[in-house]
Amino acid sequence: MPQPRVDQEFQLPAMDPSRAMRFYSVTLTVPLKQGFGGGREDEGVPGSNGITLYFGSHPDLAVPLQAFDDGGAKVLAPSAPAGPGVCFFAVFEDPEGNYAGVVSPG
Repeated sequence: MPQPRVDQEFQLPAMDPSRAMRFYSVTLTVPLKQGFGGGREDEGVPGSNGITLYFGSHPDLAVPLQAFDDGGAKVLAPSAPAGPGVCFFAVFEDPEGNYAGVVSPG
């Protein structure tokens, strides 16, 4: 039986939506598409005062962190354990100023 397809949807404020799309599609190595309706370009301001999205990642967080750095992000917190046997996580600031993170199995 085929696995059901699960789409993820999220909105991030961006001063330059095209730049944000390029950054996330290249660094996450997944195709992204710009959404439709629902959002306005003047909604939200990029920055650390919003939510922090965490993306599932490569088992070795050094791999995505290097991609984020190469893409213009600033690593804010390198790989650290969230707790014994839970997961490892790292946090970065994307080129738009939003905080995001990556997690890998513990």
